[in-house]
Amino acid sequence: MVYKYKAIKVNGIKHDEHRYLMEQKIRRKLDYNELVHHKDGNPRNNDLKNLEVVQRSEHTRNFMKGKKYNTHRYKNGKYWCSNCKGYLFKDKFWPDKDDKNGIRTYCKICELKKMKERNTNITKR
Repeated sequence: MVYKYKAIKVNGIKHDEHRYLMEQKIRRKLDYNELVHHKDGNPRNNDLKNLEVVQRSEHTRNFMKGKKYNTHRYKNGKYWCSNCKGYLFKDKFWPDKDDKNGIRTYCKICELKKMKERNTNITKR
């Protein structure tokens, strides 16, 4: 898997290039609530003219609209299963099992359990 952002090493420490460049430009470390936004939407275009510092809440509100996975269902590269209430990697979900809003809801294990329950209920009728 290719990492979304370009990375660089500075004094043996790996940094996301866009964050490092912005920290150099503003001459301070970025705060936890500050993100570097790529204006053109290309996460590999790290030209300083294409980068801007935005608050985390503003970025979520303005730039994450219409994305397939909203923030409370996606965390640290994992997706939320609303049945077993856990964060799991994407491969634990069926690729085509999205709800009407395009959000994955159940992992494969929970989906199989639901299917078994439905089949059991149908045969009991």
